[in-house]
Amino acid sequence: MKRYLLAFFKGFIIGTLMIVPGLSGGTIAVILGIYTSLVEAASNIFKDFKRNFLFLLSFILGTLPGFFISSNLMGAILEQHAVIIVFLFAGLILAGLPVVARQAKIKHFNWKHILAILIGTGIVIGITFLPEGNTSVLSGAEIKFIDVLFLIIVGFSVCVSIVLPGISTFHVLYVYGLYEEVTKAIANLDVLFLLPLVLTVLIGALMLAKIVNYCLKKFPEIVYCVIIGFVIASVFVLFKEAPQGIEWLWALLLFAFGLIGGYFLMNKIPHKED
Repeated sequence: MKRYLLAFFKGFIIGTLMIVPGLSGGTIAVILGIYTSLVEAASNIFKDFKRNFLFLLSFILGTLPGFFISSNLMGAILEQHAVIIVFLFAGLILAGLPVVARQAKIKHFNWKHILAILIGTGIVIGITFLPEGNTSVLSGAEIKFIDVLFLIIVGFSVCVSIVLPGISTFHVLYVYGLYEEVTKAIANLDVLFLLPLVLTVLIGALMLAKIVNYCLKKFPEIVYCVIIGFVIASVFVLFKEAPQGIEWLWALLLFAFGLIGGYFLMNKIPHKED
């Protein structure tokens, strides 16, 4: 029961923070120590179906209310104070870096680990430079076969952003020019629009989880160094513009609060779900 309650609680935190532009749910999952458990449960869903399904379900049931609550409350805050509020999240992310480093369990740090960190950092920062598209996909009964194929391609890209930490799902949708269409489809419960996207995300996530789980077991130090690179890059991706005047004071205070508060929070939250 403790395993499922923790999954729900951590899912709620991740869902709440996913609304922040540039912040990846996978990054928070790594920092909270649930990422490996999620990947393992998804990749072995049929081996111990009841246990893994209940774990993933608990996580999803926590994520959904966190996301919807955040969409209203956090969305309004970000709209008014986005320039300084990102400093709070930057502090929280940096506070979680020691947790990620401990999970890597590196015995002898060498050039391979440095290269892996640089590759992870480069991938995430590189994605942010992709130009944002302006695609129009028909919805409802007007949707065409070519639209379905396009949504399947987008679905696979989204599943990569969900499984791999550091890559923001919202940014992926912006790149394809589908952010507004997807949010409208969710609000209107447009099943014909969402079905190919959701099914592709689910199937792709299960397939990708198997690959990631294999790599985590075969090359844990290197994979976690790449993830550390993802996390580091997530901090840079958050900043869109610099504060002005008195905003710098509030920004630095929020950063310190996030860093110190996050450090104590990470040491209080259990990192084992079993």
